[in-house]
Amino acid sequence: MDTGLWLLPCERSTILDVADQALLVQYVGARTEGLRRLGIRGAIDLAAVYDRLRSGLDEVKEATLVLQRIGTVLGEDAEIARNIGYTLYHDPVGKFLWEQWFQSAPRPRRISA
Repeated sequence: MDTGLWLLPCERSTILDVADQALLVQYVGARTEGLRRLGIRGAIDLAAVYDRLRSGLDEVKEATLVLQRIGTVLGEDAEIARNIGYTLYHDPVGKFLWEQWFQSAPRPRRISA
């Protein structure tokens, strides 16, 4: 989809990154700083944790632990963190950002060792 968005005088990845971070701020506010320590910089990162819940058993266990940590950082329980992840995973803006970032590639899955 050509929206003309990419005619701006800066890197496309910069625009996507800023929009991704802004979307996360919309959902969790100033608590994003604590999430950065967990490797969650933007909405795509949190949606990816939720996506891991939908994969194999080992992934589910790891994602559940990460969501517990996210809940703690947010001052909420793991279910609230899971719900935020679910919402971001299904958010139309988040989907657009994900598709643009990965050039419409399928959502990446972590490779197990």
